[in-house]
Amino acid sequence: MSHQAHVLGIDIGTGSARAGIFTPDGVMLAEAKTPIAMHRPAEHHVEQSSTDIWHAVCSATQRAREAAGVASDSITSMSVSATCSLVLLDKQDKPLALSPGDETWNIIVWMDHRATAEAAECTATQAAPLRNLGASCLPRCRCLSSCG
Repeated sequence: MSHQAHVLGIDIGTGSARAGIFTPDGVMLAEAKTPIAMHRPAEHHVEQSSTDIWHAVCSATQRAREAAGVASDSITSMSVSATCSLVLLDKQDKPLALSPGDETWNIIVWMDHRATAEAAECTATQAAPLRNLGASCLPRCRCLSSCG
């Protein structure tokens, strides 16, 4: 395994976590992708599991590193990008389930629209915080506490 410096890039999207191993000058040596599960317990509800996402990130990272043939201690820097979602945790930072099931579905995904009526009500207030949100509240943005 190579012990020169390497960069790890991680991209967490809606459907998968992707990892790439790069040289410091940007040449990609290897990449790997692991799917992320989605749960749709009701119409307009789209949920994910932060535990599942973490496992997908770890899997993609390990497989990319192994494919590149680099030692973990050669990773000297990393960059992470991710989609915008709401993660629910309890007071002990443990996943807080949104819906019943075999897995703890504790993320409201960006495409979840269960709060459409509440978002419209919030937007109608024209409250001052909306100026920082583009003048409207999106269905996935449960901002009633800041708009009311």
